[in-house]
Amino acid sequence: MSKLSPLKHVFFMLWQTLRSKRDLTPEALAFYTERIAQKKVNVSWERDGKFIIGSINVDGEMYMTQATTAQEFVDMVNDVLYAIYNIPPEYIPIMKMKVLPKPEEFQKLNDISIKKSFIQFQQIVATA
Repeated sequence: MSKLSPLKHVFFMLWQTLRSKRDLTPEALAFYTERIAQKKVNVSWERDGKFIIGSINVDGEMYMTQATTAQEFVDMVNDVLYAIYNIPPEYIPIMKMKVLPKPEEFQKLNDISIKKSFIQFQQIVATA
């Protein structure tokens, strides 16, 4: 199966969801959760005007994303993970898991005086 770009993946998954509503199962949830568990996500980022632009390295593959705020950037990194590991959209809210940077790395993202940096997202955190 060929890999889809994250944007094409989102459209494909939306089309698939609209085409046939799947039943959510605990087995599938465990499978999808395991797909992103223990992943090391390396992100090089820099500011370009009001945007934070990131180059994401996961399993030796490179992906790009951008955002205007630090929180949006972290969310976009997680969206890339969901896309590359083919996590169906209906499972994402119930997985309640995401990768997060360390607090000091998140502060760098929020500090507009820092123009570029590197983050290693390693924490898989259960969210509420």
